[in-house]
Amino acid sequence: MKIPELLAILDHLGQTLLHWDKAVCQSKWISYVEFHGMVPGFLLGTLWFLSGRIRSKEIQRISNNKICRKEKMPLLSPSSQQEERRRSLRSHINQANNDDGLTTKISSYPSVAIVLPTRGYRPNSIQNWQAIVSLDYPSNGNCKLEFIFVMEDKHDPAHTVIQKLVKSTNNFYTSLNNRSARIVYSGLASYSSQKIHNLIAGISAATSGNCSKTKTKRTADPQVVHKYILCLDDDVYLHPTALSSIIRDMEASHGGLRIATGYPFDIPSEHAGILSYAALAYHLPLVIGFSLNERTHFVWGGCMLFRAQDVRPEDDILGFLSGWANGGYSDDLTVAARCTELGLQVFCPSYAIFPQYLDAEYSPVRYWNYLRRQLVVLDTYASDHNRRTNHVMAVLHCYFSWAFVVPVLSCLLKVGIWVGTQVISAAITLLAVIVGGDAADGQHQVFEYYEKMNTADISTTSSLSGYISAICFIACSLYAAIALRWMTSVVCTVMEKLNPRTLPPNSLLKRFHWGKLWVGFIVGNAVLPVCMVYTFMTRHITWAGVTYRRQSGKIIAVEH
Repeated sequence: MKIPELLAILDHLGQTLLHWDKAVCQSKWISYVEFHGMVPGFLLGTLWFLSGRIRSKEIQRISNNKICRKEKMPLLSPSSQQEERRRSLRSHINQANNDDGLTTKISSYPSVAIVLPTRGYRPNSIQNWQAIVSLDYPSNGNCKLEFIFVMEDKHDPAHTVIQKLVKSTNNFYTSLNNRSARIVYSGLASYSSQKIHNLIAGISAATSGNCSKTKTKRTADPQVVHKYILCLDDDVYLHPTALSSIIRDMEASHGGLRIATGYPFDIPSEHAGILSYAALAYHLPLVIGFSLNERTHFVWGGCMLFRAQDVRPEDDILGFLSGWANGGYSDDLTVAARCTELGLQVFCPSYAIFPQYLDAEYSPVRYWNYLRRQLVVLDTYASDHNRRTNHVMAVLHCYFSWAFVVPVLSCLLKVGIWVGTQVISAAITLLAVIVGGDAADGQHQVFEYYEKMNTADISTTSSLSGYISAICFIACSLYAAIALRWMTSVVCTVMEKLNPRTLPPNSLLKRFHWGKLWVGFIVGNAVLPVCMVYTFMTRHITWAGVTYRRQSGKIIAVEH
């Protein structure tokens, strides 16, 4: 290609970039959008910093109170964790009543029923269930802990796995006589989500007053009544002292606390894709609500602790079960809305943070369905108060998502324009030297334009402010990125200290790829408003192979 032809191409590209420069970099509206985008960026960064600061106090508390006993024990592989924990559990239970390292001591720990609704199982489900049945809970006497696995019927894919776990648990604890496990078959849901249907069946079984008989022929004790009901998902990996710590604090409140919860922190696979990080990023703003204050108004359905007297089906004092059964889809938002109506605070201690491992790959279809399942809960409600709260949250979620994403796109465009101008300017300057500066300057307007770029003629106030707004937004985004990185390191450290024998130091943080995380964050927030509108406009949602149809905020039909 001859030099004149190359100059003509560069001239055309330069004129195009000049047009975009005037349209984008000198646009007051785009500058306003970027300055406005600093609000969610700065807000997120500040709240992430505060969340990390509060969680960091938990690290100090763990060290001071020695919640995690600092024994010289080797780290265990997943295959040997369960057996080793069982071998040491007898001594742990006896020791925990006298030296649990907790700031508040209670004379005896009450009986607790743990309800585990299931539908199939995931790669980490078995490990999570094993950790749950092996909790270091100070228990003596008959049936202090009862694990109730709830499923539709014996055809559930998890039935064989859970049946083996139930049998091994009952056989192991026969001599201790302090915990048992059983399976409850709930049948198919008709007017609620299958999970809620399973929860109600499990709570009904737990509040019947008697511990279940097992294959070891342990007799039921009519005097043993569960004081607390803990509902857990299969993706919850509890640290050994999680239950005893929460029960201790609930007991110390002398009835002032009625419900407790925790929250998961997503841990990506080492080879996770962008959409997997997009799924992870969805929870990052939500973790703030479970971190800033131990007395909150948020509830996570994967970990809910109730006082048994509040959820007995025959009484249903707080109205949780009726809200669930009457077309309920979201277990946690229904409970949270009801607590707000009744003026009840939800206890969410800083040690109630649990690692949740994500799959490496999410296909576009799988991610879309995942996001729809997360968002459809905002269009299900049990009351007018619940509806208003959910819809306001939906509007704010969409608003702040695009308030951050749009400035990101405009800044990327400005960076592209700036880089393009520099490249073309350098190319024309080089060619001008080759063919002669005067000729190039006289024949090509682009060269003249870039000559003016070096003077004050082209650097008008509007153009300068356009780049200033982009620089300010980028700086604010970097602030949020630093805050997120620090909060993540603090949370990972807390989870590692709470699980010292299964999670080596710095083992969680190194799994994060921060470039992918921010790309996933932008992708997820870009798609979210579109998915929100689509979800609100459609009247059905498919979850775990079951299609739910809703109307007026309630489930009206379930198609299995």
